[in-house]
Amino acid sequence: MRAFVLPVLLCTLATAAGVGTAIAAGSKAVTLSAAPKVVTFGNPTALRGAVTPAKSNQSVNIQARPCGQTSAMPVLAVKTGPNGTYGAGQAPSMNTAYQAQWHSVASAEVPVLVRPKIKLQKLAPHKFRVQVTAARSLAGRKAIFQRRTRKWSTVRKVRLKNMGQVLTTTISGRGFRSTVRKRRKVRILLSAKQAAPCYVGGHSNTIHS
Repeated sequence: MRAFVLPVLLCTLATAAGVGTAIAAGSKAVTLSAAPKVVTFGNPTALRGAVTPAKSNQSVNIQARPCGQTSAMPVLAVKTGPNGTYGAGQAPSMNTAYQAQWHSVASAEVPVLVRPKIKLQKLAPHKFRVQVTAARSLAGRKAIFQRRTRKWSTVRKVRLKNMGQVLTTTISGRGFRSTVRKRRKVRILLSAKQAAPCYVGGHSNTIHS
């Protein structure tokens, strides 16, 4: 999970959707929000919040609880600016819940959902390859090869297999053939059911057959 420290940003304490409601101890409180709330594997989300009362140079610890884990782990510490706000970036490798801690108080957990990175390539006439990149193997899952006419429709299903691993990144995919006519817009869809439980569904880039 990669961290990206962002400049401290001015923000107001909000209770809108996506903002972790502060759990206060006495007069102290800390908030946390994430934007965007859904990212593609490898891309960051911005985590922002503030402490109350507003103080500068306060250390706020960010913890993460990835999919399948029952407890959170620390991922980074950030300092607040003059108005008590802080900002940091994180690139979650799978669906992850984040929480901010300041002294004895903590924010509510803020979930960030992750789509696998899906790439479709045309290798030759009627021959294609799909690659799905994530932190966990999605071998055995069924992706859907679609063509676009008035709407997206199913051409065939493609069962993914392991294609290799680089450090903590796993590539699942497959080469396949299709008789779809030339110059049609095509893509790969991975449904929410096939991506679950640690990812959400998504689709590849669109290319011409």
